[in-house]
Amino acid sequence: MRDTNPEQFPVVHRALFEARHAEGAQLREESVLRSLLDANGIDPDPVFIEIATGRPLANIRDEHTAAARDLDVWGVPTFMTESQAAFVRLMDLPTDAADARRSVERIVDMLDGWPSLNEFKHTSLDR
Repeated sequence: MRDTNPEQFPVVHRALFEARHAEGAQLREESVLRSLLDANGIDPDPVFIEIATGRPLANIRDEHTAAARDLDVWGVPTFMTESQAAFVRLMDLPTDAADARRSVERIVDMLDGWPSLNEFKHTSLDR
């Protein structure tokens, strides 16, 4: 989909991300993917025909392998500056565009402004 329908990909990518990370959807299930594509105005049949060729998986595998090897990137989202990279997971999704922008700016500021911070992880969460 990314390579065959690039103009439609951003909407589907966002929907896939939301389905997986906000709703806990099982994206390995064809019925889930078909419903998601359909809900976003995309005919799922051509997408699954392309998937069956193996090309999309090969492309993604090769790109992932190169990124992991060359940039030491291993997760999404990984934030990158000129000299630093970090995988980041926020507990709460931003509430709006301004909140999202503040979150990204704060992460980038930590990457460049405090490079000696190597790992920071909460061990328990009271929620």
